[in-house]
Amino acid sequence: HYDGFNKMLQLMIDNKTLVEKEYGKIAIHPEGQNHINYLNSLIWPFIDTYWVTFTFIFSLIPSKFIRETEMYEKIQWFAESLYEDQIISFYESCSQEVIKNAVGIYHSDGIIVKQKLETIADGVKDPTIYTFGDKYNDEEKMQKFLDKLSHYRKPTLVKTSNMNNIR
Repeated sequence: HYDGFNKMLQLMIDNKTLVEKEYGKIAIHPEGQNHINYLNSLIWPFIDTYWVTFTFIFSLIPSKFIRETEMYEKIQWFAESLYEDQIISFYESCSQEVIKNAVGIYHSDGIIVKQKLETIADGVKDPTIYTFGDKYNDEEKMQKFLDKLSHYRKPTLVKTSNMNNIR
């Protein structure tokens, strides 16, 4: 991965997107601002989707689980609400397909786990739920992860890095 990163960095320097300054510091080349803006426009909607999905998962703390059949639609509704409130900047961030990818990544990383309910009530046909994995079943750890994600988001006028602001 390190070699690939260095190759990409050198390509961006060769294309005058970035410039290497003294002491090995890297900066945006004056001619490269449009390239950076273009790349940001491609990446930010995905970052917002992952942020929205994690924020939704984080908001489950009082109940600690959600049924799998409800999860994607509720996250999409949540994303659309945040878009309307201008907390996220891209409607593309509300895509259910990207939300499913984010859930899949969080599941494979152990942030959330899939479980079957042992008892079924109220005629529930799908007893599969998502809940927190042991690694992230701690509000402080989740806040730290949310802070890391927030660092990469496009700046907005509304401060949203603290979970209390979202709740």
